[in-house]
Amino acid sequence: MEPKSIPQGRLYKDLAYLFPLVTPREDYAEEAAQWLTILREKLVPAKNKILELGVGAGHNLSYLTGEFAATAVDTSPEMLQLCKKLNPGVELHQGDMRDIRLGRKFDAVLIHDAIVYAFRR
Repeated sequence: MEPKSIPQGRLYKDLAYLFPLVTPREDYAEEAAQWLTILREKLVPAKNKILELGVGAGHNLSYLTGEFAATAVDTSPEMLQLCKKLNPGVELHQGDMRDIRLGRKFDAVLIHDAIVYAFRR
């Protein structure tokens, strides 16, 4: 008997609560350290404003919020709830990264693995 497959997208909806078990926050530490290095090199010292598109559960962003004023966007309200728990001071917006307009500028925009979504239609 073959195991049943989980329909695509459920990890970002009704199974979102399992996301931290599938990809723990700690798995993002090394990449976040690289983001920090690059952002520090490219931005003037200040409380710079960053935007993360496709933030998911906010694991990557959680390593950056101490140094930056962060705003985050995701299509999944369930993932935004996880992000809010991990990053209580982050301004969150539900929307599609391909067409959301927040009406202001940011010093840097981050897109993690969600970049592949930007090219879907």
